[in-house]
Amino acid sequence: MTVCIAAICENGKNLVVAADRMFTMQAPLNLEFEPPISKVERLTPNCVVLEAGNSLSAQEVTNRTRSKLAAGAPAPTNMIAGHLKSEYETFRDEAIEENLIRAAARMTVSRELLRANGEKREVFSVQVR
Repeated sequence: MTVCIAAICENGKNLVVAADRMFTMQAPLNLEFEPPISKVERLTPNCVVLEAGNSLSAQEVTNRTRSKLAAGAPAPTNMIAGHLKSEYETFRDEAIEENLIRAAARMTVSRELLRANGEKREVFSVQVR
């Protein structure tokens, strides 16, 4: 589990952030390691983002957001947050389309009623094209 934390200090003038470096790979690997990679990414001179979850996905959303911002220029926090939200939603929708909708389009599902030992049983079969 990624730990990301932020604290406001100096009467709201500054923000202190921290994140762990642990990366975890689920089964079948069940592997944890701490590479020299930060989960804190600078977006603009006045803004950082803390990345959690799938690191490749988080990095993609961060990179897409960075491409929307003027290179090296400070930007209002609400504008950056809006870009992050929009890029996350786009990335999420693309992943859903790729993993579910397109996969479902390649499948044929059929339903049959079978009788076994006098009982009706529904059987679903899936064929992948």
